[in-house]
Amino acid sequence: MIEIKHPLKEQFLVVIENGILLFLFKPKDLWIRFVGAPDSLKWQTYSLIKQLVKFGYLKKVYDQLGNQYYSETDKLSDFRISHCQEKAKRTLTEKLKLLDQEKAEKYFEIQITRELSKQLPEINYCLKNYIKDKNDLLVKIENKKNVINNIIKNIESLIY
Repeated sequence: MIEIKHPLKEQFLVVIENGILLFLFKPKDLWIRFVGAPDSLKWQTYSLIKQLVKFGYLKKVYDQLGNQYYSETDKLSDFRISHCQEKAKRTLTEKLKLLDQEKAEKYFEIQITRELSKQLPEINYCLKNYIKDKNDLLVKIENKKNVINNIIKNIESLIY
């Protein structure tokens, strides 16, 4: 959807990311989902729809009474799937990086606490409990990472 240059494009992407099927809709059905100034928003929505029709993401459809509606094409359906997969992978990969950072911080805390434990044997018991708690957190972080990695591996079957 690189060819679409429009101020409402990002809001339109949010609409299609949320699984809203655009089947037999009128522009009003779309503009009520956008955040913005009502009067200008109407014209912007019409303008966006024209671009989406021009590039094959939407098509004009007429009902039996001759009323004009718009409907998404296979191109938009395919784009929705690939866009959502890419966004999910990007977001989950960022989450993995944050978990790796958190994991490194916990390892560093454990290392410092072990050094303190050697230097301060009189509070060794407390420090051992602290280390145990941090190790438990590391296990939880690793479990989260495994779940996220599984989601990333299976993303194609999860988004449809």
